[in-house]
Amino acid sequence: MAVPTQSAGVPGAPGDWRAKVTVPPQALCIFSRQLATMLRNAVPIVQALETLSHQEEYPNFGEVVRDLAEKVSQGHVLSYQMSFYPRIFTKIYTTLVQIGERTGDLDSSLERLSDWLERDNRLRERLKSAMSYPCFVMILAVVLTLFMFYTVLPSFLTIFKDMNVPLPLITRIVMFITEAVRQPGFWLLLVGTVGVVFTAGREFLKTTRGQVACWRFLRRVPLIGTMLQKGACARYCGSVDAMLASGMDLARTLRMAAGASGNPEFIQDAPRMEKTITEGEPVSDHMAMNPDIYPPSLAHMVMAGEQASRMPEMFGRAGAYYDLEMNYAVDAMSAAMEPLLLASVASLVATVILSIFLPLYSFLGQIG
Repeated sequence: MAVPTQSAGVPGAPGDWRAKVTVPPQALCIFSRQLATMLRNAVPIVQALETLSHQEEYPNFGEVVRDLAEKVSQGHVLSYQMSFYPRIFTKIYTTLVQIGERTGDLDSSLERLSDWLERDNRLRERLKSAMSYPCFVMILAVVLTLFMFYTVLPSFLTIFKDMNVPLPLITRIVMFITEAVRQPGFWLLLVGTVGVVFTAGREFLKTTRGQVACWRFLRRVPLIGTMLQKGACARYCGSVDAMLASGMDLARTLRMAAGASGNPEFIQDAPRMEKTITEGEPVSDHMAMNPDIYPPSLAHMVMAGEQASRMPEMFGRAGAYYDLEMNYAVDAMSAAMEPLLLASVASLVATVILSIFLPLYSFLGQIG
Protein backbone atom coordinates (compact mmCIF):
# COMPACT_ATOMS: atom_id res chain seq x y z
CA MET A 1 0.00 0.00 0.00
CA ALA A 2 1.42 3.34 -1.02
CA VAL A 3 0.83 6.12 1.47
CA PRO A 4 0.73 9.65 0.06
CA THR A 5 3.51 11.87 1.33
CA GLN A 6 1.94 15.28 0.73
CA SER A 7 1.34 17.20 3.93
CA ALA A 8 -1.15 19.60 2.40
CA GLY A 9 -4.87 19.13 2.59
CA VAL A 10 -7.53 18.69 5.20
CA PRO A 11 -7.00 15.96 7.82
CA GLY A 12 -9.35 13.06 7.21
CA ALA A 13 -10.70 14.47 3.94
CA PRO A 14 -12.76 11.84 2.05
CA GLY A 15 -10.62 12.13 -1.07
CA ASP A 16 -7.38 11.46 0.82
CA TRP A 17 -6.02 7.91 0.79
CA ARG A 18 -4.98 8.34 4.38
CA ALA A 19 -8.58 8.80 5.48
CA LYS A 20 -9.32 5.20 4.43
CA VAL A 21 -6.36 3.39 6.03
CA THR A 22 -7.24 1.06 8.90
CA VAL A 23 -5.22 -1.22 11.18
CA PRO A 24 -6.18 -3.72 13.89
CA PRO A 25 -6.71 -2.10 17.32
CA GLN A 26 -3.99 -4.24 18.90
CA ALA A 27 -1.44 -2.79 16.46
CA LEU A 28 -2.16 0.71 17.75
CA CYS A 29 -1.89 -0.49 21.37
CA ILE A 30 1.54 -2.00 20.74
CA PHE A 31 2.72 1.06 18.83
CA SER A 32 1.63 3.46 21.59
CA ARG A 33 3.30 1.41 24.32
CA GLN A 34 6.54 1.00 22.40
CA LEU A 35 6.71 4.67 21.40
CA ALA A 36 6.10 5.76 25.01
CA THR A 37 8.88 3.43 26.24
CA MET A 38 11.36 4.69 23.66
CA LEU A 39 10.61 8.35 24.37
CA ARG A 40 10.93 7.73 28.11
CA ASN A 41 14.40 6.32 27.45
CA ALA A 42 15.44 9.52 25.63
CA VAL A 43 15.24 8.11 22.10
CA PRO A 44 14.60 10.97 19.60
CA ILE A 45 11.07 10.86 18.25
CA VAL A 46 12.11 10.58 14.60
CA GLN A 47 14.42 7.69 15.37
CA ALA A 48 11.70 6.03 17.46
CA LEU A 49 9.17 6.34 14.63
CA GLU A 50 11.63 5.02 12.06
CA THR A 51 12.36 2.03 14.28
CA LEU A 52 8.66 1.32 14.80
CA SER A 53 7.96 1.59 11.06
CA HIS A 54 9.37 -1.91 10.63
CA GLN A 55 6.06 -3.67 11.22
CA GLU A 56 6.37 -7.21 9.85
CA GLU A 57 3.01 -8.32 11.24
CA TYR A 58 1.18 -5.14 10.17
CA PRO A 59 2.89 -3.86 6.98
CA ASN A 60 0.14 -1.29 6.29
CA PHE A 61 0.71 0.27 9.68
CA GLY A 62 4.45 0.25 9.02
CA GLU A 63 3.83 2.46 5.96
CA VAL A 64 1.77 4.82 8.10
CA VAL A 65 4.46 5.11 10.78
CA ARG A 66 7.13 5.60 8.09
CA ASP A 67 5.09 8.47 6.67
CA LEU A 68 4.77 10.00 10.16
CA ALA A 69 8.53 9.73 10.69
CA GLU A 70 9.21 11.47 7.38
CA LYS A 71 6.80 14.33 8.15
CA VAL A 72 8.14 14.85 11.68
CA SER A 73 11.72 14.90 10.36
CA GLN A 74 10.61 17.75 8.05
CA GLY A 75 9.44 19.75 11.05
CA HIS A 76 5.73 18.91 11.07
CA VAL A 77 3.80 18.30 14.28
CA LEU A 78 3.15 14.63 15.07
CA SER A 79 -0.42 15.07 16.34
CA TYR A 80 -1.42 17.04 13.24
CA GLN A 81 0.03 14.43 10.90
CA MET A 82 -1.77 11.69 12.85
CA SER A 83 -5.06 13.48 12.20
CA PHE A 84 -4.69 12.62 8.48
CA TYR A 85 -5.38 8.98 9.52
CA PRO A 86 -8.72 9.35 11.35
CA ARG A 87 -9.57 5.64 11.11
CA ILE A 88 -6.36 4.77 12.95
CA PHE A 89 -5.79 7.72 15.30
CA THR A 90 -9.11 8.85 16.73
CA LYS A 91 -9.91 12.37 17.85
CA ILE A 92 -9.20 11.42 21.45
CA TYR A 93 -5.84 9.93 20.47
CA THR A 94 -4.64 12.94 18.49
CA THR A 95 -5.90 15.36 21.17
CA LEU A 96 -3.99 13.59 23.96
CA VAL A 97 -0.87 13.46 21.80
CA GLN A 98 -1.27 17.19 21.16
CA ILE A 99 -1.58 17.86 24.89
CA GLY A 100 1.56 15.80 25.52
CA GLU A 101 3.43 17.79 22.88
CA ARG A 102 2.39 21.11 24.42
CA THR A 103 3.26 20.09 27.98
CA GLY A 104 6.49 18.32 27.04
CA ASP A 105 5.15 15.11 28.57
CA LEU A 106 4.41 13.11 25.43
CA ASP A 107 5.64 9.81 26.87
CA SER A 108 3.16 10.04 29.78
CA SER A 109 0.31 10.88 27.42
CA LEU A 110 1.18 7.85 25.30
CA GLU A 111 1.32 5.66 28.40
CA ARG A 112 -2.18 6.77 29.37
CA LEU A 113 -3.35 6.19 25.81
CA SER A 114 -1.88 2.70 25.89
CA ASP A 115 -3.68 1.87 29.13
CA TRP A 116 -6.95 3.26 27.77
CA LEU A 117 -6.65 1.46 24.42
CA GLU A 118 -5.86 -1.87 26.06
CA ARG A 119 -8.80 -1.52 28.43
CA ASP A 120 -11.08 -0.42 25.59
CA ASN A 121 -10.00 -3.31 23.36
CA ARG A 122 -10.62 -5.80 26.16
CA LEU A 123 -14.16 -4.44 26.46
CA ARG A 124 -14.74 -4.71 22.72
CA GLU A 125 -13.40 -8.26 22.54
CA ARG A 126 -15.45 -9.27 25.55
CA LEU A 127 -18.62 -7.95 23.93
CA LYS A 128 -17.81 -9.63 20.60
CA SER A 129 -17.08 -12.99 22.21
CA ALA A 130 -20.30 -12.79 24.21
CA MET A 131 -22.35 -12.28 21.05
CA SER A 132 -20.49 -14.66 18.73
CA TYR A 133 -21.74 -17.92 20.28
CA PRO A 134 -25.48 -17.09 20.14
CA CYS A 135 -25.12 -15.83 16.57
CA PHE A 136 -23.28 -18.98 15.53
CA VAL A 137 -25.91 -21.27 17.05
CA MET A 138 -28.80 -19.37 15.48
CA ILE A 139 -27.18 -19.33 12.04
CA LEU A 140 -26.45 -23.06 12.30
CA ALA A 141 -30.06 -23.75 13.33
CA VAL A 142 -31.39 -21.78 10.36
CA VAL A 143 -29.07 -23.57 7.92
CA LEU A 144 -30.01 -27.02 9.23
CA THR A 145 -33.70 -26.15 9.12
CA LEU A 146 -33.48 -25.02 5.51
CA PHE A 147 -31.60 -28.22 4.73
CA MET A 148 -34.51 -30.24 6.17
CA PHE A 149 -37.03 -28.21 4.18
CA TYR A 150 -35.13 -28.98 0.98
CA THR A 151 -34.23 -32.65 1.53
CA VAL A 152 -36.36 -34.42 4.16
CA LEU A 153 -39.74 -32.72 4.30
CA PRO A 154 -40.62 -32.77 0.56
CA SER A 155 -40.83 -36.59 0.70
CA PHE A 156 -43.28 -36.44 3.59
CA LEU A 157 -45.21 -33.74 1.77
CA THR A 158 -45.91 -36.19 -1.06
CA ILE A 159 -46.93 -38.89 1.42
CA PHE A 160 -49.37 -36.58 3.20
CA LYS A 161 -51.05 -35.62 -0.08
CA ASP A 162 -51.59 -39.31 -0.92
CA MET A 163 -53.02 -40.18 2.51
CA ASN A 164 -56.09 -37.91 2.14
CA VAL A 165 -56.41 -37.32 5.88
CA PRO A 166 -57.18 -34.03 7.68
CA LEU A 167 -53.88 -32.35 8.49
CA PRO A 168 -53.35 -30.50 11.79
CA LEU A 169 -52.52 -26.80 11.69
CA ILE A 170 -48.86 -27.30 12.54
CA THR A 171 -48.46 -29.70 9.60
CA ARG A 172 -50.20 -27.31 7.20
CA ILE A 173 -47.87 -24.52 8.27
CA VAL A 174 -44.77 -26.68 7.78
CA MET A 175 -46.08 -27.85 4.40
CA PHE A 176 -46.67 -24.25 3.32
CA ILE A 177 -43.14 -23.27 4.33
CA THR A 178 -41.70 -26.33 2.59
CA GLU A 179 -43.43 -25.49 -0.66
CA ALA A 180 -42.55 -21.80 -0.37
CA VAL A 181 -38.79 -22.21 0.18
CA ARG A 182 -38.56 -24.38 -2.93
CA GLN A 183 -39.98 -21.62 -5.13
CA PRO A 184 -37.59 -19.03 -6.66
CA GLY A 185 -40.27 -16.37 -6.31
CA PHE A 186 -40.20 -16.78 -2.52
CA TRP A 187 -36.48 -16.07 -2.36
CA LEU A 188 -36.78 -13.11 -4.74
CA LEU A 189 -39.50 -11.65 -2.54
CA LEU A 190 -37.52 -12.38 0.61
CA VAL A 191 -34.29 -10.86 -0.74
CA GLY A 192 -36.16 -7.80 -2.00
CA THR A 193 -37.93 -7.28 1.32
CA VAL A 194 -34.73 -7.75 3.31
CA GLY A 195 -32.91 -5.37 0.97
CA VAL A 196 -35.53 -2.65 1.37
CA VAL A 197 -35.69 -3.08 5.15
CA PHE A 198 -31.90 -3.15 5.43
CA THR A 199 -31.46 -0.02 3.30
CA ALA A 200 -34.17 1.87 5.16
CA GLY A 201 -32.81 0.73 8.51
CA ARG A 202 -29.26 1.73 7.61
CA GLU A 203 -30.38 5.20 6.54
CA PHE A 204 -32.44 5.53 9.72
CA LEU A 205 -29.49 4.48 11.87
CA LYS A 206 -27.33 7.17 10.27
CA THR A 207 -29.49 9.77 12.00
CA THR A 208 -29.15 10.64 15.68
CA ARG A 209 -32.81 9.86 16.22
CA GLY A 210 -32.42 6.40 14.73
CA GLN A 211 -29.31 5.60 16.75
CA VAL A 212 -30.96 6.71 19.99
CA ALA A 213 -34.15 4.74 19.20
CA CYS A 214 -32.13 1.59 18.42
CA TRP A 215 -30.06 2.00 21.59
CA ARG A 216 -33.14 2.45 23.76
CA PHE A 217 -34.68 -0.66 22.25
CA LEU A 218 -31.54 -2.73 22.86
CA ARG A 219 -31.24 -1.37 26.37
CA ARG A 220 -34.65 -2.85 27.21
CA VAL A 221 -33.67 -6.31 25.99
CA PRO A 222 -32.98 -8.52 29.03
CA LEU A 223 -29.30 -9.36 29.62
CA ILE A 224 -28.11 -7.76 26.38
CA GLY A 225 -29.28 -4.30 27.44
CA THR A 226 -27.45 -4.52 30.77
CA MET A 227 -24.28 -5.69 29.09
CA LEU A 228 -24.31 -2.88 26.52
CA GLN A 229 -25.09 -0.21 29.12
CA LYS A 230 -22.31 -1.33 31.46
CA GLY A 231 -19.86 -1.54 28.57
CA ALA A 232 -20.71 1.99 27.40
CA CYS A 233 -20.30 3.37 30.92
CA ALA A 234 -16.95 1.61 31.28
CA ARG A 235 -15.67 3.12 28.01
CA TYR A 236 -17.07 6.55 28.96
CA CYS A 237 -15.41 6.61 32.37
CA GLY A 238 -12.15 5.18 31.05
CA SER A 239 -11.96 7.88 28.38
CA VAL A 240 -12.68 10.63 30.90
CA ASP A 241 -9.99 9.27 33.23
CA ALA A 242 -7.36 9.23 30.47
CA MET A 243 -8.18 12.74 29.21
CA LEU A 244 -8.50 14.44 32.60
CA ALA A 245 -5.21 12.88 33.72
CA SER A 246 -3.58 14.39 30.62
CA GLY A 247 -4.76 17.88 31.55
CA MET A 248 -7.74 18.37 29.22
CA ASP A 249 -10.56 20.63 30.44
CA LEU A 250 -13.66 18.93 31.80
CA ALA A 251 -16.21 20.19 29.25
CA ARG A 252 -14.17 19.06 26.25
CA THR A 253 -13.33 15.80 27.98
CA LEU A 254 -16.94 14.82 28.60
CA ARG A 255 -17.95 15.73 25.04
CA MET A 256 -15.21 13.58 23.51
CA ALA A 257 -15.74 10.75 25.99
CA ALA A 258 -19.42 10.63 24.99
CA GLY A 259 -18.34 10.01 21.40
CA ALA A 260 -15.91 7.29 22.48
CA SER A 261 -18.49 5.50 24.65
CA GLY A 262 -20.58 4.25 21.75
CA ASN A 263 -23.74 5.27 23.59
CA PRO A 264 -25.93 7.48 21.33
CA GLU A 265 -27.75 8.87 24.38
CA PHE A 266 -24.46 10.13 25.84
CA ILE A 267 -23.59 11.68 22.47
CA GLN A 268 -26.99 13.35 22.14
CA ASP A 269 -26.76 14.72 25.68
CA ALA A 270 -23.15 15.96 25.32
CA PRO A 271 -24.08 19.56 24.29
CA ARG A 272 -26.41 19.89 27.28
CA MET A 273 -23.73 18.46 29.53
CA GLU A 274 -21.19 20.95 28.17
CA LYS A 275 -23.64 23.81 28.72
CA THR A 276 -24.18 22.67 32.31
CA ILE A 277 -20.43 22.78 32.97
CA THR A 278 -19.93 26.20 31.38
CA GLU A 279 -22.74 27.55 33.56
CA GLY A 280 -20.91 26.30 36.66
CA GLU A 281 -23.33 23.55 37.60
CA PRO A 282 -21.96 20.26 38.98
CA VAL A 283 -21.73 17.35 36.55
CA SER A 284 -23.33 15.04 39.10
CA ASP A 285 -26.45 17.25 39.27
CA HIS A 286 -26.91 17.00 35.51
CA MET A 287 -26.48 13.23 35.63
CA ALA A 288 -28.88 12.90 38.56
CA MET A 289 -31.51 14.91 36.66
CA ASN A 290 -31.27 12.50 33.71
CA PRO A 291 -31.51 9.01 35.27
CA ASP A 292 -32.84 7.60 32.00
CA ILE A 293 -29.45 8.40 30.40
CA TYR A 294 -26.89 8.15 33.21
CA PRO A 295 -27.08 5.34 35.79
CA PRO A 296 -27.66 6.63 39.35
CA SER A 297 -24.51 4.84 40.50
CA LEU A 298 -22.43 6.92 38.07
CA ALA A 299 -24.00 10.16 39.35
CA HIS A 300 -23.18 9.19 42.95
CA MET A 301 -19.56 8.35 42.14
CA VAL A 302 -19.11 11.59 40.20
CA MET A 303 -20.58 13.52 43.13
CA ALA A 304 -18.06 11.91 45.46
CA GLY A 305 -15.25 12.86 43.07
CA GLU A 306 -16.47 16.47 42.90
CA GLN A 307 -16.68 16.77 46.68
CA ALA A 308 -13.18 15.35 47.11
CA SER A 309 -11.78 17.28 44.09
CA ARG A 310 -10.49 14.00 42.66
CA MET A 311 -12.45 13.69 39.45
CA PRO A 312 -9.85 11.78 37.36
CA GLU A 313 -9.31 9.19 40.07
CA MET A 314 -13.05 8.76 40.66
CA PHE A 315 -13.76 8.31 36.95
CA GLY A 316 -10.96 5.75 36.84
CA ARG A 317 -12.54 3.84 39.70
CA ALA A 318 -15.95 4.13 38.07
CA GLY A 319 -14.51 2.73 34.85
CA ALA A 320 -13.02 -0.22 36.71
CA TYR A 321 -16.34 -0.76 38.50
CA TYR A 322 -18.37 -0.79 35.28
CA ASP A 323 -15.78 -2.97 33.61
CA LEU A 324 -16.25 -5.53 36.37
CA GLU A 325 -20.03 -5.15 36.18
CA MET A 326 -19.94 -5.71 32.44
CA ASN A 327 -17.92 -8.89 32.92
CA TYR A 328 -20.58 -10.10 35.36
CA ALA A 329 -23.30 -9.19 32.85
CA VAL A 330 -21.46 -11.06 30.08
CA ASP A 331 -21.09 -14.13 32.30
CA ALA A 332 -24.77 -13.97 33.25
CA MET A 333 -25.79 -13.64 29.60
CA SER A 334 -23.54 -16.52 28.57
CA ALA A 335 -24.97 -18.71 31.33
CA ALA A 336 -28.54 -17.85 30.35
CA MET A 337 -28.03 -18.00 26.60
CA GLU A 338 -27.00 -21.64 26.45
CA PRO A 339 -30.25 -23.09 27.86
CA LEU A 340 -32.31 -20.53 25.91
CA LEU A 341 -30.61 -21.46 22.65
CA LEU A 342 -30.95 -25.16 23.39
CA ALA A 343 -34.64 -24.65 24.16
CA SER A 344 -35.11 -22.72 20.90
CA VAL A 345 -33.39 -25.38 18.81
CA ALA A 346 -35.29 -28.13 20.64
CA SER A 347 -38.58 -26.33 20.00
CA LEU A 348 -37.76 -26.03 16.32
CA VAL A 349 -36.91 -29.72 16.05
CA ALA A 350 -40.00 -30.70 18.05
CA THR A 351 -42.20 -28.62 15.76
CA VAL A 352 -40.88 -30.39 12.65
CA ILE A 353 -41.20 -33.83 14.26
CA LEU A 354 -44.77 -33.19 15.44
CA SER A 355 -45.75 -31.90 12.01
CA ILE A 356 -44.61 -35.24 10.55
CA PHE A 357 -45.89 -37.71 13.14
CA LEU A 358 -49.30 -36.23 13.93
CA PRO A 359 -50.70 -36.96 10.44
CA LEU A 360 -49.12 -40.42 10.53
CA TYR A 361 -50.83 -41.21 13.82
CA SER A 362 -54.12 -39.90 12.41
CA PHE A 363 -53.72 -42.11 9.30
CA LEU A 364 -52.87 -45.19 11.39
CA GLY A 365 -55.92 -44.50 13.52
CA GLN A 366 -58.15 -44.48 10.47
CA ILE A 367 -56.67 -47.76 9.29
CA GLY A 368 -57.28 -49.32 12.68
